[in-house]
Amino acid sequence: MLQALTLAALVALSSGALASTLSGTAFCGNSPMVGATIEAITDATQQSAGSSETSASGGYTLTLVNAAYDLVVTPPAGSPCAGQTIQNHVVSGDETYDIILFVVDPGDDDVTVSGTVTGLGGAAAAGLSLYIYGGSVGYHASTDQDGHYSVKVPKETYTFYLDSFDGGAALPESMSCSFGDVVVAADTVFDLAFPVVTVGGTVAIEPAGTPLANVHVSLSASGQVFSAGSCSSGASANTGSDGTYGPVRLLGGVHATASVGAVQGEYTSATAGADLPTEGSVVIDLAPEVDETLFANVSGTITGLDGHPISGVSIYWYGANGSYNIGTDANGHYAFEAVPGTYQLYLDALGSGAYLPESVSCSSGGVILAAGDVVRDVAFPVAELTGAVLVAPDATPLPSARVSASSGFTVDGLQCSGGDSANTGTDGTFSGLLMLGGSSGSANVSSAPGGPYEGGTASFSVPVSGTVDVTLELVPLTTYTVSGVVTGYDGALVPGLSLYWYGPRGGHSVTTGSDGSYSFQTLPDSYTVYIDAFDGGGPIPDSLSCSIQSVAVSEDMTYDIAFPVVEISGQVTNASAIPIGGVRVSGNSGASANGMSCSGSVTVHSGDDGNYALRLLKGNASFSFTPPSGSGYLAANISTTLTGDLHQQLVLQLPDIVAPSITSGPFVIHHSNTSVSIQWATNEVTDAALAYEAGDALTGAEETVDAPAFTSDHIITLADLAPATQYAFQVTGHDGAGNAVSSVVLTFTTHALPDAEPPTITSGPVVTYLAPTQVIVAWTTDEPADSHVAFGLAGGALDGAKADAAYVLAHAVLLTGLTPEQSYTLVVRSSDPDGNGPTVAPPLDVTTPGEADLTPPVIGELRTECVTDTRMAVCWETDEAASSNATYTAPGGAATTLQNAALVTSRCLTLSGLAAGTSYSISVSSADGGGNAASAGPLVQTTASSAEEVTPVLSAVTAVATGPTSAVVTWHTEAGTSSLVYFGADPAALDRSAGDVSATVTEHRVVLTGLTAGAVTYVRATSTDPCQQRGESEVIAVVDVDECAEGTAGCATDASCENTFGGFTCTCYAGFHGDGVTCDDDDECAEGSHDCDANAHCTNLTGGFMCMCKDGYAGDGTSCADVDECATNNGGCDANATCTNSDG
Repeated sequence: MLQALTLAALVALSSGALASTLSGTAFCGNSPMVGATIEAITDATQQSAGSSETSASGGYTLTLVNAAYDLVVTPPAGSPCAGQTIQNHVVSGDETYDIILFVVDPGDDDVTVSGTVTGLGGAAAAGLSLYIYGGSVGYHASTDQDGHYSVKVPKETYTFYLDSFDGGAALPESMSCSFGDVVVAADTVFDLAFPVVTVGGTVAIEPAGTPLANVHVSLSASGQVFSAGSCSSGASANTGSDGTYGPVRLLGGVHATASVGAVQGEYTSATAGADLPTEGSVVIDLAPEVDETLFANVSGTITGLDGHPISGVSIYWYGANGSYNIGTDANGHYAFEAVPGTYQLYLDALGSGAYLPESVSCSSGGVILAAGDVVRDVAFPVAELTGAVLVAPDATPLPSARVSASSGFTVDGLQCSGGDSANTGTDGTFSGLLMLGGSSGSANVSSAPGGPYEGGTASFSVPVSGTVDVTLELVPLTTYTVSGVVTGYDGALVPGLSLYWYGPRGGHSVTTGSDGSYSFQTLPDSYTVYIDAFDGGGPIPDSLSCSIQSVAVSEDMTYDIAFPVVEISGQVTNASAIPIGGVRVSGNSGASANGMSCSGSVTVHSGDDGNYALRLLKGNASFSFTPPSGSGYLAANISTTLTGDLHQQLVLQLPDIVAPSITSGPFVIHHSNTSVSIQWATNEVTDAALAYEAGDALTGAEETVDAPAFTSDHIITLADLAPATQYAFQVTGHDGAGNAVSSVVLTFTTHALPDAEPPTITSGPVVTYLAPTQVIVAWTTDEPADSHVAFGLAGGALDGAKADAAYVLAHAVLLTGLTPEQSYTLVVRSSDPDGNGPTVAPPLDVTTPGEADLTPPVIGELRTECVTDTRMAVCWETDEAASSNATYTAPGGAATTLQNAALVTSRCLTLSGLAAGTSYSISVSSADGGGNAASAGPLVQTTASSAEEVTPVLSAVTAVATGPTSAVVTWHTEAGTSSLVYFGADPAALDRSAGDVSATVTEHRVVLTGLTAGAVTYVRATSTDPCQQRGESEVIAVVDVDECAEGTAGCATDASCENTFGGFTCTCYAGFHGDGVTCDDDDECAEGSHDCDANAHCTNLTGGFMCMCKDGYAGDGTSCADVDECATNNGGCDANATCTNSDG
């Protein structure tokens, strides 16, 4: 997280003014905003007091002088949330302050599923329910009186379900259908025309054919009614006096079944089926037969103590041939008729009075009932249990103790158990407990006053009759006092809280008093403690649940519970700071309190003033914010960690319904026989897509290239195209809110010949960001090209590399993992989409600093350009390469933010969708590559009251050849505009273009390559301002400048200058050597390239040499002959001497 403080803030802090830390998390909907900027603007001065870029978890921190601030929130590029200013937030101390921007419900992206449901004879099916499920989300629709339904759903693959339990006159009485894998990618019509037929018939007993009146007939039909999906339908009817039923409605086109049930002793069940047509009527007759089954006549008597009959006993017989449930009468008798077979027998007697234990349950399997009379009596042996409950060690009788006893009984495979209970009297004795006799029994003291105790159990044999007496002895146990005080928020006492202590020998439920304290006596043991509060409030969350296991009680103990509770307060407003009531805020969190694991939750609603407050436990927390129904905003769910009191600011932003606009282009800026690059600019960051198709129109068969990254400068390169072929294309884009923009359909024609020219590096490389371990190197090319950087330690091998395959004009590559205070050499290179290149720039040396740059960029004069009734551009410069952000607001309106992450020193951002004659407040900010941010503004600018177009004026337009196949076009505009040049061999059809439509400059320079040598090239320069107003020059020809005649060639004085088209040639004169710009004299004497005679001296001259014969020789220096001195005046010898000539 990076933080920038303005000079004014630093001065205030250093002068001793009170300063505080404002920190928190910024959310957009459910998600933390990463890379958002939170800037504090001092209310009193409207100057920036500091800014912070949110971290990977959405966190920010600002150190501010205690004062009132407007907080400007700028979401990252592509965020669905818009920029927002939170006004008049007072900082008076350290504060945790979360900012939550609500996302507008993207309901407009939903599509409609509709249709009509019909049935019998095409009649409308009204009141039918349809359920549409996709993933874990379901949607419901009902048909109206015309059988029509309609529902909005997201684009998805769904399963449709249909249920009807009252089909009316159009559908069966009941019906259920499902249709899977229904793809809904657009508005979809899903009609259901059900084939419905009518079914009727007669029910008559065979073989006599006697009609059966008032018999219930059940019918069903199921199967695959349509090509996809399956349905089932059902109906029922009673026969009339003539044995006929129907007509009823069933789904047609499937198999149907009709059936009637049997009436024991009268007729059997019957089933019949038929394959149904898709329309019309069908007859299905049913023919049950006379029931000639022989039955078992089962009877018996149930008796208890002393043979007394037991009434009200429930007897259940379950078998494969039927089930029977009967009860005994006042005489203990029962009787029924059953189909012979094997049965399970169950018997239950509850509260049967003074002749059986108060509860008896019996069961037996494999009981065979044969035809004829079957007698099944049950005579329970019953004995009475008496005794006493005594307390050790003095055998003190215990009155009002509850004694429970049980015993078993088995006879003829019938296994029974019975239980009874009674209270002891004042003398500690009990009697009247009835036991099933003839087996073992047990008794225990189930509750006893004055405890706690242990013991009090006994086992014994129970006779078949008579009385058995037992003594149950209880041993008193030692108890301890457990007490404590429960506190909540800020140590406040918590009254009325219920605590539950559960141990192996029982539990306790206690409630805190008005002083928050509780106390109870309990046995020494290990306990599990629970707390459940559903109406806590006050110092604790409304709903609170806690538990802890293995709390040991071995002596009197104090168990205080201090809940770590924090307070969360907040306010809900719209984007114009108007309070919003009725927003549902739910929070839950977890924490530990005295070893207890606790969770708490609270739900509140914002009041009319937009404020709300709730209390939760410290720790990991989640919040759910639900706007009022119909507000058009999505619910937001966020997670955070509560470490102290927290303030939240919720903003229901007005929906961004303003579509982005194309401020320049689209234009073809690179052209070859198999590839083109198309560039355009938008006024805000969008994604991009380009659809193209051979021909002059898009017919639906087009291909699409997507560029999902959000930016305002778009370049998409198409490859593998056919040479000399016309293509239609259209560009589209969507901003973060889903608003779309698209161009008209345009065309281009690929060249017939390939592009053989490599790209030209027109500027750079330069370093735009430098840090101890990172550097950004940037350069530009005259056509879209890829980006490669090789780097290494200065003086060493270039063993590092970083590349980006995207074809762009402005290149920026981030190198990471560098060493602080180390020198590096960087070499950049680029190749165009046709593989020409790479073009390599000269090496660039850079030294990383030892410490990070914490100085924000300096923003120059803030100004507007091209102000119209609906648009304007805001422009500014920075002293270093930095990003560009602008926020503008109309009076009473929501803030709109424009962003461009490219690091530049000069920029213009376009404000569009403006209202005529309206004043807008504009603030801007820029951050360098290290995140150091600066801001400027506000600047107030009023739009024009009516439409008035002022096109850019291009001046000083020149087109000068720079080589046989290249040229440079330059011109000037008064305000910042784009640069685009159309060129070609035919002045009436300039079929090629080059330039940069995203730039906003006043001095324009566009390099043209790939020109035809020896042919005239014509050009037209064009410039478009940020308001989409376009100016252009006249068509001019590329001219050659005679640099030799104008004296601008720069040839050496000892060289000749020869003009060529697009250039010139400098050639050193004879006697000189060099490149023509620099010529050095040739030393022919030293080099041995002279032609002097061997008897001559060679003297070097500027541009040549001189030969002179040596003394004693004569000639022109290139030929020297010996002089005969004796031939003249005897060589100067004496007359008496002989002169002899010698060589030289």
